[in-house]
Amino acid sequence: MRFKQGSIGRVFLLRFDEGEDALAGLKKFAASKKIRAAWLQVLGATRSTELVSPNKPNHTTLQLPYSDLMEVVAIGNIFWKKTGRKEEPVIHLHAALGKRGNSTRTGCVREKLETYAFLEVLVLELKGLGIGRIQDSSTGFFKINV
Repeated sequence: MRFKQGSIGRVFLLRFDEGEDALAGLKKFAASKKIRAAWLQVLGATRSTELVSPNKPNHTTLQLPYSDLMEVVAIGNIFWKKTGRKEEPVIHLHAALGKRGNSTRTGCVREKLETYAFLEVLVLELKGLGIGRIQDSSTGFFKINV
């Protein structure tokens, strides 16, 4: 285990409305507010998203697109990564999506999170960590550099 200690900085509460892509909106918001590190909590509903799930043993991912009305509860973070000269925020969000008939889907949200009615997002900025994302050479995934 590795760790760093920091503190909570600014606190934001966002609301995304019908049809908005919350994932793209969060990325744009983090860049505009210069949020280098944050913890996220998400509540609401989506009409379309794509989840990925790990696929052992070769460290690839299974892509699972969904286009249906689903309740969302999610937790995640924001950390930046640098690729060449470009540096940008990365939203890492794991969600549980509830569908009619008591079925639930879980995974890492990728590509989009299209809002149905509304999505509420709590953003807790993390200060003093000096953390970003680096690519793990064994898996190819981008992990935090604690």
